[in-house]
Amino acid sequence: MLKALGMACLFLGCFFWGFNKSLLLKGRITALTELQKLLNLICGEIRCGHTPLPEAFLLSGRKVRAPFGRFASELGESLLKEEKKPFVDLWEEKLSLLGRTGLLSEDLDLIRELG
Repeated sequence: MLKALGMACLFLGCFFWGFNKSLLLKGRITALTELQKLLNLICGEIRCGHTPLPEAFLLSGRKVRAPFGRFASELGESLLKEEKKPFVDLWEEKLSLLGRTGLLSEDLDLIRELG
């Protein structure tokens, strides 16, 4: 009886651990898909609409879900307001908005390098 109870606990523990991992991976995939959508929108605005970078971020930020939309919108507003600050510094400041998105630290490092 005790062995059966131990096996059941082990099975349930492994089941819920795997279920939790799958939810984390699904969240990461969703976040990366939304990031890809944002980057495609920004590239399209610049390439096809000949839109300046700050306006491209503002327009694209309205079309994607939070927190990526908020990240792009706030970055666009900062680019319009603070002309003397380098883009890289503004990118670093706004990157903190993407902290709780399901992305891994390696993903955030790659996004940091992208800026």
